[in-house]
Amino acid sequence: SAIVYGNEIHFSYHGKNYWITHTSDGLSHLSDDLENTQSFNSCRDLFENARIDGSTLEEIWEKVVVDAC
Repeated sequence: SAIVYGNEIHFSYHGKNYWITHTSDGLSHLSDDLENTQSFNSCRDLFENARIDGSTLEEIWEKVVVDAC
């Protein structure tokens, strides 16, 4: 629900840090601590199409550690 409401989310996966952010023009971004960013037209688009190590967020979400919402 934090993503639907536009909150920024910080999490780690396999020792690497990531965050999801949203812009005022409706774009959603998945970034990592190496300055790699994936941009999407919506939070739904992000969850369906963003990839971390070849997997979708939905596929790995139970394995991530959320640091802040």
